[in-house]
Amino acid sequence: MRFITEINRENMMYCEKLLKVCELRHLEKVKGNFGIIDGRSYGAGSSAEEGQAPAQLIRSNIRAFVEQQQYFFETLWSKALPAERRIEQIQRGTDEEFIDTIKDPHEVQKLRYELIKSSRVEIMIVCATSNAFLRQVRAGSFKLLEQVQLTMV
Repeated sequence: MRFITEINRENMMYCEKLLKVCELRHLEKVKGNFGIIDGRSYGAGSSAEEGQAPAQLIRSNIRAFVEQQQYFFETLWSKALPAERRIEQIQRGTDEEFIDTIKDPHEVQKLRYELIKSSRVEIMIVCATSNAFLRQVRAGSFKLLEQVQLTMV
């Protein structure tokens, strides 16, 4: 059995118990949980009150539905963090690492500016091409870097 859920301080104790009987992974903003059992059965539970079993469960062994959910589940499983690692992060109080793909150029530039402004020690920038470097010069990134550098010194 494999399940995906959001692991946080409040449900960590229950997740540690669940780890004894199945594989478990963490994915931000997943409400309830869902999983695939031996590729033959799909199961999902709604969010529950603390310490209570889910009020609603869905289970299906309809082949076409299970195959569809298996594909969706595998996609999320590959992006999810192993439960042991997430629990360790919570115990240490460290932030979760993440990788995200941002396709909107305006959103990318906005994030770049936010990261530059929030930096306190060092800023390292890599541009993929000389044209990418020139675009950043024209967009004002280096003027912003100069301003931030003056506040760091």
